[in-house]
Amino acid sequence: VGVTEAATESVRDAGASAATHVPHAVDTDRYRPDAGLDRDRRDRPVVTFVGRLERRKGVEDLLDVARKWDGPEVCFRFVGDGPLASVVREAATTDRVGYEGYVGDEERLASLYATSDVFVLPSFAVDGWEELFGIVVIEAFASGLPDVATDCVGPEELVDDGETGHVVPQRDRNVLADRIERLLTDDEARAAMGRRARAVAERRYDRAVTAEQWAAVLWPDE
Repeated sequence: VGVTEAATESVRDAGASAATHVPHAVDTDRYRPDAGLDRDRRDRPVVTFVGRLERRKGVEDLLDVARKWDGPEVCFRFVGDGPLASVVREAATTDRVGYEGYVGDEERLASLYATSDVFVLPSFAVDGWEELFGIVVIEAFASGLPDVATDCVGPEELVDDGETGHVVPQRDRNVLADRIERLLTDDEARAAMGRRARAVAERRYDRAVTAEQWAAVLWPDE
């Protein structure tokens, strides 16, 4: 079983003719657009990153975008912990960067997604590692957020460029900034992408949907 079509095809190429694609799942009842009850209290749009704060996740790239930002007023919010936590914390002394640290409570995490406007996953491949799926992407989808993600093998397959978000080249900070700004300055397009993302989450990644797929794999004769 491969969590992406790319992974599944790789397994087939290795000789597993019965390879099946079953993606990771998301709780669409918990992660939903109305999970953030304090959305109306925000004073500006929010661009959110959720994940381990480390170099290969593109944290430095996104921080650089925040430092050089000359678009509309916005807060770049980082949720997570890791080797670059102190760097993010220091950057959060400015109004443009927010730091939430690690959030283990799923209800709180769902609220942080839902009180965002754009989700960003700027990961890039390094020797021995690449973003092979990106569960945060489908959590953001379920929360009704358009995603700006790099063309790592996982996010590139998950995000339909121009439909549920934008796929950008790895390490290209200019394009990353441009796509974020496009979404923030076009309310209609951003809302439409968010609705499509939510529909994809319900149709493709909901736990009940993937449970049926797993049942077909584990008990094929029933």
